[in-house]
Amino acid sequence: MLRLFCLSLCLGLFLTLRPAAAQDYDFSRIDRLLQDSLEQIAGLGGGVNLMLWKDGEIIYQRSFNKNDKDYSETSLAPIASASKWLSGAVIMALVDQGKLSLDTRAGDFFSGLDDEHAAMTVRQMFSHTSGMPDNDNSSVECLSQRKFEGGLAGCVDEVLQEDLVAAPGAQFAYGGNSMHVAGRIAEIVYAPGLPTGDAWDSMFDELIADPLGMARSSYDAPLTRGDNPLISGGAWSTGEEYMNFLIMLLQGGVFDGERVLTEAAIETMLADQTGGATIVYSPYQPYFRLDPALPGTRYGVGVWREVLDENGVLTEASSQGAFGFSPWIDRERNLAGVLSVFSTLGAVYPTYYTLKQIIREEVPLETTAVEENEPAGAPFIYPQPADGFVHIELKELEIDAPQLWTLRAQDGRLVRSGAIHSGAYVFDIDLRELAAGVYALNIFGAADSRMVRRMITVH
Repeated sequence: MLRLFCLSLCLGLFLTLRPAAAQDYDFSRIDRLLQDSLEQIAGLGGGVNLMLWKDGEIIYQRSFNKNDKDYSETSLAPIASASKWLSGAVIMALVDQGKLSLDTRAGDFFSGLDDEHAAMTVRQMFSHTSGMPDNDNSSVECLSQRKFEGGLAGCVDEVLQEDLVAAPGAQFAYGGNSMHVAGRIAEIVYAPGLPTGDAWDSMFDELIADPLGMARSSYDAPLTRGDNPLISGGAWSTGEEYMNFLIMLLQGGVFDGERVLTEAAIETMLADQTGGATIVYSPYQPYFRLDPALPGTRYGVGVWREVLDENGVLTEASSQGAFGFSPWIDRERNLAGVLSVFSTLGAVYPTYYTLKQIIREEVPLETTAVEENEPAGAPFIYPQPADGFVHIELKELEIDAPQLWTLRAQDGRLVRSGAIHSGAYVFDIDLRELAAGVYALNIFGAADSRMVRRMITVH
């Protein structure tokens, strides 16, 4: 992302100019919100950066700084629990490869466990329903120590000695202990010959960071490296790099023409994995007064199911960290956002909450109107109206290297998406379980720009 230039304003405010496409939106209220909140949220980083991506382009990118600070989209910061989303993606990549199942049990990998410890599944470990103590009630010190003598494996041995506070699956209690256990299981199935800690780092690099261009993102702190990667909260990243991860999710698992996760893995990750467990502890409890829906917010694989529509369909997912770093996706708007800051969640959350409200108002939901100036020709779509499956042929279109398709309902909600592999021009879409109505089919090219839109009627 080309950074054009910076202007120094009063109080040392720095603004990164946004691309021309952002002129389609009025983001003046966002500017005022971030500037007015700067003293409260700047924290140790001394500033804040916000990036918004929609439909293949950055529509907002600005930094606000105090005094002589230069916090920006490239600033490396501890992302705390935003690590959980990345770790969940590692788990789902192993599921894609057939090396792991979400129903894998702790007892399959660790000996000497009692029946309840042995019954804990990876699904429960990554959705805070394993029965292990929450963050405030755990006594395991190695969970905060990157330089732990026994590495990840040794720390997990200590974690598994803690008593459960509930039967697996019975309660939702937010904490990182169980994710550490799942991380060790992932190491064993991925590379049993690698030293513990190194295996997790290698796995993250190969499966997530490298294909997404996240070269600076890792589970090692810049000045504190060790063999105990903190699976649930120890990663460092930048707003720019984390944005690549979010774009991949919105593009059905594809980034820069390469498949990182399957669509099935993404849908599983974002689905409710708590199984109706009683919610006994949530880190959002201090903010329940702001949003009446927060007390009932549930969890997928490493990610919060933040906003549901009136039909209970997930529209927004997020994974905020204790230092305020706040990434999210809005599936209704095909929008991703990263509020990058090195502060505290308590200081940042009110601004984050207001920011999301402004974005929902200023970025309208898509309509199903047909775009003008599209390529000559038309896709061959049959049957039409359709049910079951619809067949798409793009051969008559004057387009180059189609890479991705999305299908959206009339309210803009993303209902299907997929990659177009190796420049193929023929593919099928599964319409089963979709409600009758008109849907918008979008075809994207190698540069993530939309090349054509056509309507599909489902009956």
